[in-house]
Amino acid sequence: MTLTALWRLARDQRAQYVVVNLGVNLLLLLRSYFFMLALNYRDLGLVAVLQSIVLLIGMLQFGVLNGGYRLLLSADPDTRSAITDFVYSFIFILVIACSVVTGILFVRQEFSSETMVGLLGVIGGGASLMRNWQTNHMIASTKLNLLNTINVATAVFSLLPLAFVSYAPFEVCVAAIVLQPVMFALSAWLLDPTGRPRGLQIPAEIARRSIAAGFLPFLASMLLQANMQIERWYAATALGVEALGHLFVAIMFVTVLQLVPTALNAIFLPAAVNAHNLEDTKKLQSIMRRYFALLVTYASLSALA
Repeated sequence: MTLTALWRLARDQRAQYVVVNLGVNLLLLLRSYFFMLALNYRDLGLVAVLQSIVLLIGMLQFGVLNGGYRLLLSADPDTRSAITDFVYSFIFILVIACSVVTGILFVRQEFSSETMVGLLGVIGGGASLMRNWQTNHMIASTKLNLLNTINVATAVFSLLPLAFVSYAPFEVCVAAIVLQPVMFALSAWLLDPTGRPRGLQIPAEIARRSIAAGFLPFLASMLLQANMQIERWYAATALGVEALGHLFVAIMFVTVLQLVPTALNAIFLPAAVNAHNLEDTKKLQSIMRRYFALLVTYASLSALA
């Protein structure tokens, strides 16, 4: 590859997104490694419980975000606004419902680490749903530079609480986990006005189309997530929270391998959908060949490593 080609690749927004996404996630994994050093296995187990609550709330979206994103890729401006209104309305209702359930569960209990994990899990889960949708919206709008900036800034900002880890290790670590999606959601709201909803509404037709378009991809991903959650719940109930802390360490390493495929999916899906909508078979085949070639190359290099 010539220097000119390398320079062109370095300036490509899509290549920058893959590199930034990989770098940010590696930074967050280093944060997880720091948790391993700073926390005992019981506290690591509670961190895994916090992550499980966040994932559980994500599972309750039933494909709305997946379907909304697929519709967004080929929608006109008015339909895009209607989809955005619907998704934000759905997230708002879901977070309110989860908050009510959490309040009922903990209303008669004294404040403890477990209570804090439950409350922060709801906050982190709602913020993560917003972050996922805002990421989808910026990718569909080809605002990858803005997405890269927000990703890097919020990831670095979420590390700042770790400076106080010697005073309250567990509290600081769980705050750092929740801070990143919260700061991302606030930053995207302020810096991307086109991604804001015009109001809270749930159009029946948009809701039907979103769920129809997104439920099967959502179901496939949720089966994988459910498998992971069953492992965590079994470890917590049968072996105790400390064993869950050991499992957390193993999950951290597995997560590393998923970073590049996830970024490639986000990059190639919009182009593939556009080619499909235009019935451009040759372009669609070309996109899929490049996509699979990159996946096979990455898988081969990972296996050799």
